[in-house]
Amino acid sequence: MKKSARVLADERALEAKALDLESRSKVTLENLFASLEAAQSKVLKIVVKADTQGSVEAIVEALKKIESGKVTLEIIHSAVGAITENDVALASASRGVILGFHTRVTAPPPKKPSIRTCRSSFSRSFTN
Repeated sequence: MKKSARVLADERALEAKALDLESRSKVTLENLFASLEAAQSKVLKIVVKADTQGSVEAIVEALKKIESGKVTLEIIHSAVGAITENDVALASASRGVILGFHTRVTAPPPKKPSIRTCRSSFSRSFTN
């Protein structure tokens, strides 16, 4: 009896945690601009992943050159290689986006997509 009550309590706690996570707003490009307008400090946080170090450096430098009075760009992470689960977790936790260039995704899809989502953008060409 005690064991089944403990299991039931654990299940209810997990369900409550999942509902709490679902109720938090997710970052998408659609609602990103709306939230940036409402925010005092308008910062777009970006994770940059590319196939070569030269591509990473070029993308980061090009992003730094973008000037806007409405939004400030903040590169929170940039690296060479595939987009991993850690990159997705970092972007999700910081409410940012992932920009991938000539790279692939090795992160497994979330078990419950509605709980943990983050927006990724991929490109095969890059021009100013």
